[in-house]
Amino acid sequence: AFVSSMSGAHWGGSEVLWSETARYFAEKGHDVQVACPKWPARPHPVTKLIEEHKVKVWEYNTHPDSQKSLKKKILDKILRKPDVDEKREWLRNSAIDLLCISSGHATEGVSWMQLAREEGIPYITIAHSCAEFLWPVDQEAEYFIPLFASAVRCFFVSQGNLNLFQTQLGCTFTNAGLIPNHAAALWNIDVPWPQPKDHTWKLACLGRLNPVAKGQEIL
Repeated sequence: AFVSSMSGAHWGGSEVLWSETARYFAEKGHDVQVACPKWPARPHPVTKLIEEHKVKVWEYNTHPDSQKSLKKKILDKILRKPDVDEKREWLRNSAIDLLCISSGHATEGVSWMQLAREEGIPYITIAHSCAEFLWPVDQEAEYFIPLFASAVRCFFVSQGNLNLFQTQLGCTFTNAGLIPNHAAALWNIDVPWPQPKDHTWKLACLGRLNPVAKGQEIL
């Protein structure tokens, strides 16, 4: 089973890795299940998983309180039913052999890790980014360390992300590894290099312009 915990955008590079892996296993005849955030417009790759590959997808609400009526909120308070119960119920009903938790930022999926650990479900994690400006405090680090250490494997898409995360937590994970992200570019061909005209150079940015996440230098 696959879980996407990325709630900041409906689709991105970090979603391609888990979705393509889910498609691969579905084509091999495995029973594949997915839990991903619910969006007003379902991402096309998720629709393809459902319609073409018969993958069972649960689209969970990442902001459940915003869509509840006042009566429902009061009842939930009285019954003390936390929102994580829906995630726990999905985990229990899905007969999971291995859970893959894909996170945009390294710690984005820790609630899923905690639930999987409590339910005795083996899990792996995929961290697509790590940022110096999101430095965990000591109490957070103490919470994160056992969750990542309990994973079958915790994967990072770059050595830099792994090094930074281990520095932030002050530990080394023996179960950590690197996994390349999906790239649609043709990396094994030589692209003709254009010659500038009138001594004018033009800059092309491959990928989105996002200095915070991509580290681009803007002059």
